[in-house]
Amino acid sequence: FAVVGPDAELVEDYDGDDGQMAMHKTRMGKTGDTVSEASHMTLIANVEALEEQFEDMAEQVSEGMQQAGAMGGQPEQLEAMGNMVVAIIENFSRDAHVGLLGLNLDEGGMAVDAAANFREGSELAGYFQHAGEPHGMLSSLPAMPYLFAIAMDYSNPGVRSLIAGMKEMAVDINGGAGLDWFEMAGASEGVSMVLGTPAGGIMGGIFSNMITYTAAKDPGELLDTIRGLYADLDGQVEMGIEYETSYEREAMEINGTPVDAWSMTLSVDPNDANAMEGQMALQSMQMLYPGGRPAGYLVNNGSGVLQTMSKNSELVAKALGAKKDGGLSAEDNLKSVAEQLPSDRTAEVYLRIDQMAAMVGPMMAMMGGPAIDIEEGLPPIGLGVSGTNGGARAHLFVPVQVLEAIKNTAEAMNEDQGGGGDSGRPRF
Repeated sequence: FAVVGPDAELVEDYDGDDGQMAMHKTRMGKTGDTVSEASHMTLIANVEALEEQFEDMAEQVSEGMQQAGAMGGQPEQLEAMGNMVVAIIENFSRDAHVGLLGLNLDEGGMAVDAAANFREGSELAGYFQHAGEPHGMLSSLPAMPYLFAIAMDYSNPGVRSLIAGMKEMAVDINGGAGLDWFEMAGASEGVSMVLGTPAGGIMGGIFSNMITYTAAKDPGELLDTIRGLYADLDGQVEMGIEYETSYEREAMEINGTPVDAWSMTLSVDPNDANAMEGQMALQSMQMLYPGGRPAGYLVNNGSGVLQTMSKNSELVAKALGAKKDGGLSAEDNLKSVAEQLPSDRTAEVYLRIDQMAAMVGPMMAMMGGPAIDIEEGLPPIGLGVSGTNGGARAHLFVPVQVLEAIKNTAEAMNEDQGGGGDSGRPRF
């Protein structure tokens, strides 16, 4: 073994005797032990010994937000955001025993873990006590080329408590304005979403092929809740933007199922203190929504509510029939990556770099940038988040095919820009 440290006396006195693992296991907890056993290399941080660093971090965040508010406007909102981040840092420093980073490399790919174990009986430990089952919710979404997909199970008490706390923080930031997604979460059991690759590329509206599924014990009640949220939003002003909503119940039928239609018209009062920020937000809408205007469909599919961010009836039709063959959850590449994620996960995310390259590449080439040529059909990068036994864990898995594609693309871009050769490599 090798011992490295800044204190010569400690290094010289280290004798390598075993028998210390029991103490480490106690502090790492079951979550940390799982990460340690699964990793080729593990970094363990003693949170108690880093108390001063966490205090400095919280102070820097608070001061930074205050300065940003003084320079760019919206001081109250930015201060509230700073307070939220500071609260997270302070709570973590107070409740965590250890934080861990783990790295594993094998023939299947690369896995990176970030985890923490919290003191028994602490507030944060109470949030992370239950396993989840998010993967099944992807079965209500259609299998199709996508940029990224996400699923989250928030039916367990710990996650619901976290959501309640996040809602209080959000109210401090925006004063309760805008669409109350937290009320929707309170009436549901979980959510999944897929951002399908836009048929018209990046200029066709990034949300043109996006659909969400919100699971609920009573889908009809959830749909009524969402209808009420759109009604409440009408006439609200947030960040200088005034919302005018339009909602039509059972506007049409798709595959024999009644479908609601919704849309928004957004405008900015030039005399509002946040008019500049509002105008910038409206400009971004041009890239997000087809025609630059938020609109879509809502439908009860029997186990939850489907919602699109565009008037894409074909997408709704595909989603209504998705469960027959397992939908997105049954897609082979996604399934192979899902098997690499923690089995007790509460949330999962999948990112396809091949689809992102296909969407962004042509625009970069038009602007004179380097060519991005990544073969299609690559498995996604996967992320699983779990919280059980008083510990939290985020597990990132990058398949070997993706690592190879990134390496090959970087080398090709380097050659296109006049690089290449062996000049940058070590001489051994």
